[in-house]
Amino acid sequence: MDHRRRTFMTFSALALAALAAQWATWEPDRLTTALNGKSVDSELVDWLEDTHARLTALPPAQRQHTAKLMSAQLETVTDLLEYGCYTEPVGRRLHALAATLASACGWHHFDQGHHFATGKLWNAAPTSAHAARDRGLGAGILSDFAYQSIWLIQPEAAIEPLSQALLHTHHPTARSLIPNRVCQGPG
Repeated sequence: MDHRRRTFMTFSALALAALAAQWATWEPDRLTTALNGKSVDSELVDWLEDTHARLTALPPAQRQHTAKLMSAQLETVTDLLEYGCYTEPVGRRLHALAATLASACGWHHFDQGHHFATGKLWNAAPTSAHAARDRGLGAGILSDFAYQSIWLIQPEAAIEPLSQALLHTHHPTARSLIPNRVCQGPG
């Protein structure tokens, strides 16, 4: 058992080392400059989105080791939103990324049973989804809230988020999946 754990940790360490190497070779001045109030360009957002995609593409067993990286990335994105200068399209992309990261970080906390922390992240995420003008993303986050309510055996609290999610999205996948949240629960 201990041998398997060491092998698993080595593999995770290699994956994290690759991400760290990518970070180190990327232009550090661009991120520092953007965090100091200079222009945030689409290339920086491309890189942040790509990094997030790589982290979320890891198998579930490895994602537990990326929670701190995702939280740090969320903090970086929110700092860029607060202190950076950017065009409207870049701002929408940053807000969408912030919403997606907050949702993913919320799921990490949910899986650990930290429901208050989950709620804080999922409370911030719809605001960013709204700023990104992404109703489907916002609806998905509202359905996550509903799932949490159902999981905590408070199904009545799920009704309003699900109603709002259905009301505010026209995406066919979201409209077909959201009602399924009502049928889900902790067991």
